[in-house]
Amino acid sequence: MDDVSLLNEIERLEGYNRAYKTEEFDLKECVKKLPEILAIDGALFVGIDCRCRAIGVIVDKCRDSLIFL
Repeated sequence: MDDVSLLNEIERLEGYNRAYKTEEFDLKECVKKLPEILAIDGALFVGIDCRCRAIGVIVDKCRDSLIFL
């Protein structure tokens, strides 16, 4: 998924209180905090550049526009 589509999906889910948009951060730089980050219910939305853009994401029905690798 390209960055624009990812950000649009985060905005959409955030509007339904199904995601928490975060200030982007590099997961590689937060290795020690990963257990705390992953303890939050829901998924992480991370780009292919390893930058996290949302946490606690509750994804609704599979959408044609979403591609999970």
